[in-house]
Amino acid sequence: MQVERKLHNGMEAGPDDPLIGVYVLSQFVFCPRAGVCAYETRNDFPDEEPLPAQLDLLPRFDIHEIENTFSEAVSRLTWLVGGMLLVLAIGYFLAMKFAPEMVWGLIIVVLVFAVLMEPTVRVLWEMSCRYRAFSTAQVNEPDPDSEEIQSVNWFAMLKAGFMSVAYHRLTHEKWKLEGKPWRVLRRGNLRIPVFFQSSTDQRLHPKHLAKVAAYCHLLQVVENYESPYALVLKENSLEGVAIPNSARSRRIFHEALRSARNTINNAVANKGTSPPEQASLCVGCPFGKPLRFKPGITDGLQVRISLKIFVLGDKQEVIHHCLCGDRFKWMPPHKETLEKGLEPIA
Repeated sequence: MQVERKLHNGMEAGPDDPLIGVYVLSQFVFCPRAGVCAYETRNDFPDEEPLPAQLDLLPRFDIHEIENTFSEAVSRLTWLVGGMLLVLAIGYFLAMKFAPEMVWGLIIVVLVFAVLMEPTVRVLWEMSCRYRAFSTAQVNEPDPDSEEIQSVNWFAMLKAGFMSVAYHRLTHEKWKLEGKPWRVLRRGNLRIPVFFQSSTDQRLHPKHLAKVAAYCHLLQVVENYESPYALVLKENSLEGVAIPNSARSRRIFHEALRSARNTINNAVANKGTSPPEQASLCVGCPFGKPLRFKPGITDGLQVRISLKIFVLGDKQEVIHHCLCGDRFKWMPPHKETLEKGLEPIA
């Protein structure tokens, strides 16, 4: 407890410090310049977690929604099959009575209905697989007292009695921190935040530990619940890990929050923001990804400040730019920038 108090010393925000969301905070752990870009471009919902691409949300992760979606798909398929049989019967009767040679046209009817039924059949198959995964999952949950990272299965957690709920935005006014994880698992006095890990890199990084500690902190301090760990799911998967809200995670979180405040205040005062110490961090960073310049659209980009485009060009004189380059007037060594052979244009 004494160590915990020491970690909390100096954490309260000043009157001029910014309100920082958990997602933005995680970007500061990754890179100061990425943090500034995230903060200045996510001013509407700075705490929201960007969801993985092609995520169908609850029908994949909530057993009641899976059952409802399956029932709706069965009903829709029944109507389609019934409609097809009715059209075929009428078409066959008319063809035999008036134009027997047109009976082959009924094949077209079957093909049309097959195209109409394909999305529904695909949904039925996926929901069947999800329900089977839920049915075969064994009751299991992480040890809340463990300091180790533990493997988890989403449906195993639900079978252990946890309820998956959409959660409201939480704000800790004294620390000027806010956050809203994708979902929260609820059981008794336990609240377990859940968020996704990008599929491009399956390794765990300090930014993930910071997010775990930040979400757990919000649930503990703002709502007085127990939150000993968080779940990090692999993108579009039922598998993931439980990361403990350990002293190390809290230390990374606290240091990142203090650093983020200072960096944002310096950026607002037009003081310099250092590039990442490791250039390799820029290789896949979305803020450094080069984009084609579109007159009238790109040059009208607005964030919390107006940015003048930092122009990059290739050998064919095609104009590119990136958000980090525009913001800090430099060329981040992103993988695509290097592959395209882009260079700054004066």
